[in-house]
Amino acid sequence: MNILIASVWGGCMVILLVVVCSVLRLSLRYIKRIIRQSVYEYYLRRERLEALKLFARDLKELER
Repeated sequence: MNILIASVWGGCMVILLVVVCSVLRLSLRYIKRIIRQSVYEYYLRRERLEALKLFARDLKELER
């Protein structure tokens, strides 16, 4: 009887370990996606700011 209880307990631990690992993998994938998206948006904003600066400089040169 003790062997049966131990094997059921071991099976439950293996299932729990698999579930925890899959949840961790999914959460890490989600965090990586958020970081990648924020870095992309940062560079996009920086490029837009640079383009606006160039546009403002061109307008000043045209006004002269």
